[in-house]
Amino acid sequence: MNTNNRYRIFSCDGGGFRGYLTSLILKDLEQKTGSSLGEVFDLYAGTSTGSLIACGLAFGLSAKEMSEIYAIDGAKIFPEFSPQKEIVKRLALLSGAFWTGGKLLNINSKDRFPASEPIFDGTELEKSTIKIFGNETFDIFQKKNKRVLVTAYDCWNSIPIIFDSDNPVYGHLKIVDILMASSAYPGGFPSRDISEPSFFEGWIHQSQSRCSHPPGNILPFVDGGLAANNPALVALSEYLKNQPDPKSKPVSVVIASFGTGKLMLRFDSQQTRDMGLLDWAFPTGDPLLETVYGGYSRIFDQITKNLLDFLDLDPNETYFRFQPLIDDQPAREENPDPGIVAIDSKQRKQYEMATFQYSSKELLELIARKYIFANNDRLEQLARSLKLLSKSLMSL
Repeated sequence: MNTNNRYRIFSCDGGGFRGYLTSLILKDLEQKTGSSLGEVFDLYAGTSTGSLIACGLAFGLSAKEMSEIYAIDGAKIFPEFSPQKEIVKRLALLSGAFWTGGKLLNINSKDRFPASEPIFDGTELEKSTIKIFGNETFDIFQKKNKRVLVTAYDCWNSIPIIFDSDNPVYGHLKIVDILMASSAYPGGFPSRDISEPSFFEGWIHQSQSRCSHPPGNILPFVDGGLAANNPALVALSEYLKNQPDPKSKPVSVVIASFGTGKLMLRFDSQQTRDMGLLDWAFPTGDPLLETVYGGYSRIFDQITKNLLDFLDLDPNETYFRFQPLIDDQPAREENPDPGIVAIDSKQRKQYEMATFQYSSKELLELIARKYIFANNDRLEQLARSLKLLSKSLMSL
């Protein structure tokens, strides 16, 4: 792995099937660089669906191949589901909380909330990841001279975890297990149990007193978005902690961070004052989680810029953030924001379901085309920066 002060970081957010939108933007970037994106970065960081993209690129797949995986396998991973059934589940959740006396712990989920279960069982997602990575373990990335970071959340110990391919504690874990853990969106997919002996003892020891042994020595993990839906800051901090004194010598860093699209949720004061549990948890777009994930991503985005500025690095030259903001409100005529993609109210309703719906495929393609067109210059600038840094590394 590249250990000098010239470094290229790739980061990709979570977002379910919206990862297809990201893959289309990456496909365009790949054409601009003239090289596979698996060859132009040193560190790949991902959360949830972004972890699949990050690992896929580091594994050697092209952005075009990643987009084809979403386009083909997405139909089985995210099949149509009934909003009516989701309403029944949400109502059962609310009523169940009352007739159990609010005892949320030490009660089976089926008893606590009748009809409560993840929207998808994860079988097709696992099949798709196995098709790509087989039984390969996480340490394969060291052999490929790449460093990969994947975020997830340890439900037993209530702490986030960063699976790091350079850390031997995680080396014997299957890539598939790590990806399923990072992608276990609460309510969308079931949690992922990991009990590999060498990992388990290493994780407990590494985390010191914060961790304890769960029943059966099985650790359940869920979506990394609960900790860092935008892992760019995580990636930058992991790089900097290995630098003796980043400010003592010139640092050439390029960070390419990609979101999966963010719907502009607009609630007026009357709405927010009256919104209750079901309002925040429904419709299936999950306003609460979308707000939390989006808030994390924007805060991490700002901290990343601040940190680069502290290191005397111009964020405009070193940090490239691509996150389509989806809005059905009229755009400003003066100084329009190239990051905002305008859609109509009907398309908005469809996009609200895009995280879990393959039927949003054509809409995501439309958004990708609009966003790429509006941000072509910035994508070209990133491509040039990556080429220059790649050439300087080859000359060392």
